Amino acid sequence: MNHRLLVLALIGCGGESSAPTSGTPPASASVEASTKAAVDPGVWTPASVVNLRPVVPERLLKTRLPVELTDEIKRTMKRLEAVVQTHTANPDDPWAIGHGLLALGPEMTLPDGSPAVEHLFAHYAETFEADGNQLVRFPEKSDETLVQPHAELLLKALTESGVSPDRQVQVEGRSFSVADLYRGSLIQAYLQPEKNHSSFASTNDIPWALQALAAWAPDDLKWQALDGTQMDLDSLTDFGVVVMTKETQFLAEALAKREAFKKQRQGIYQYTCGGAHLIQGVGHALAQGFGGARGQELMTKQGPLQLFRMQVELEQLDAAVTAQPAVAFTLHAQRLKLTGHTLETLHKMSAAGQLAEDERTRKAMRWVANEVVESVRRLDVQKAFEQLPRIKEKDLQLYRDIVGDSSHALRGLMLATGAGTIQLSQTTP
Repeated sequence: MNHRLLVLALIGCGGESSAPTSGTPPASASVEASTKAAVDPGVWTPASVVNLRPVVPERLLKTRLPVELTDEIKRTMKRLEAVVQTHTANPDDPWAIGHGLLALGPEMTLPDGSPAVEHLFAHYAETFEADGNQLVRFPEKSDETLVQPHAELLLKALTESGVSPDRQVQVEGRSFSVADLYRGSLIQAYLQPEKNHSSFASTNDIPWALQALAAWAPDDLKWQALDGTQMDLDSLTDFGVVVMTKETQFLAEALAKREAFKKQRQGIYQYTCGGAHLIQGVGHALAQGFGGARGQELMTKQGPLQLFRMQVELEQLDAAVTAQPAVAFTLHAQRLKLTGHTLETLHKMSAAGQLAEDERTRKAMRWVANEVVESVRRLDVQKAFEQLPRIKEKDLQLYRDIVGDSSHALRGLMLATGAGTIQLSQTTP
């Protein structure tokens, strides 16, 4: 387990955490299941979790700071959609399919016309037993095929894209529902940072699971993991808030001084996609009503930090292109990652009421959208999208970066223009 979990645990949540309280037994839990394990009857156990009914949010929320759907944005969205449809609908690449679902939606199909969701489960999911129940999970790899590099990356994609938990799928030739993946993911997740004991490889492995579990969680969600660890979603969310706040502290200090900083793999730069998924995962869990009282307040500080960060990093990237034109292609790919993920993150925050709605922020959001357009234009000038098959043969990671970042950029532009929504159960501020 990564030592960063222990280090962060020693910091503590201060007054930000709320102590979990004993809840009443879930309405759907049977008496037999709830009495089988000697734990709080409000806790979902490996024996009773089969009775858990995922709660699907009914509120579809749009950004509160929409940008105008200009001709340039329309052309950019059309360009990205063509890239995503071509390169994420690969039946042999479950990671890519997951990214395609985010941008194309739950009815995404593969080249042969088969539904992408059903294909994922039939070819890459596996069953496992949990105290007499048969549940479903996705492994990190299947033979040599990358399935999901982070815990619950595919569940996060399924929940965010709007797939129903009641959707029927086949796993190892047997019938299950997508809800069985949610249940299986829940009881596999555990974290005791004070004991350096976790199912997660590192703090960088948590964000996708946090968002995925919060997406369909009943109120006051508590569970007993397979190893016996007692968990609750409030505490897991609070931990995410602590991580996010600590890892962006250097940005807060630089912003306060109005000073630029150097990107040296410090803080949030140690996280996948520069920590965008960490911020999104924490933000979604908070928007769903989980976590302590100060979590939402700390979340609202992230908007200005991410705008400041993007400004500084863009200036450095563009200066590097001028100084080192030989590596311009790679730098333009990094530019798409930065701008696309920032746009997606900020408009998710806006929809959840976590972003200021003043004219300064509104102007900044237009700027971010325009920089996504510029990032795509630069890659197009270098024929990057046409060269993707060749790039895949020579540099698989660069190929995945461009394809995955195109999906997030398209999702970001959809959110920015009001064509995309986020799903929440709670009434936002």
